[in-house]
Parts: sequence; C-alpha cells; structure tokens
Amino acid sequence: YNAYSCIPLSDSFGEHYEGDRGEIAELDVAATHAIIAAYWADDPTLPEWVRTHVSEPRLLLEIGDVDTWKPFKEFTARVDATFLLQADEGLVARAIHGTGGLSGYGRYFVIADVDQLEDARERPALRVRARNGVAEYRWVVPDDLTLER
Repeated sequence: YNAYSCIPLSDSFGEHYEGDRGEIAELDVAATHAIIAAYWADDPTLPEWVRTHVSEPRLLLEIGDVDTWKPFKEFTARVDATFLLQADEGLVARAIHGTGGLSGYGRYFVIADVDQLEDARERPALRVRARNGVAEYRWVVPDDLTLER
C-alpha cells in the first residue's frame, strides 16, 4: 500500500467531459410541510429506532405529509429552520433544525437543537410555533401543537 499513490479519476461531468450530459431534473420541492407532533428525543412514546438514532436532549418534529425524501431534504435546506417554544409568559427557547432529518417506517422527523435547553425541559408543556421567515417555504403548525414533558 502506498499512501502517496494516485489513481485516475473520470471526468464524468467535469469541464473536460465531452459526452452527452443529459438533462438534470429539477426537484419538485413543496412550498409547505405540516408538523404533526413534537417530542423530546427521550420521549418513551417514540419508537425505539428513533430514540436510538438521536442523541438527546434534542427536539424532534414529526412531519405528516412527506412523499419522498430528497425533495423534503431540499425543503429543509430552504425553509426557515427556527421554531419558537413558548409558555404563557412568552418565549422560552428557540429550536433550530438541520437539513434533512430522520426517516423510517413511513415516518419523517426533523431534529432540532434547543437554546435555553434546561429552562425548556423544566416546563411541563410548551407551544411550538414556526418562525416562517422565508416567504416561499413555510412550516404549517397546528395552533394547539404542544411539546410535553
């Protein structure tokens, strides 16, 4: 084994490629997706496969209307990733999800990190609201969606 050796690489789509590149299909990215539930990662009502794939403490938001993964992942890259966790007295914490998430067995989740985590986890229930700062792509969140401890 020679760690300094080189292997030839094809230039399939590079600047010197001379073949037919074909059409690159544009993804059909939905303008909205609906959040149907919110969980802490250690919630015992979540399936075991979810709890074992997510390091706690994190917020999981379940998405109810995903057909295929790739356009959904692109949606998560375009949409405002910030959610607001609120109590009666106002804002308690912000949760920001990454691109993509977790999927399996017909269920899809985005995974979010929460600032002010200790304060948020002390609350028995928090309302979940999407900031929706990007006009073209929006989360649809029911008015009564709560994150319960």
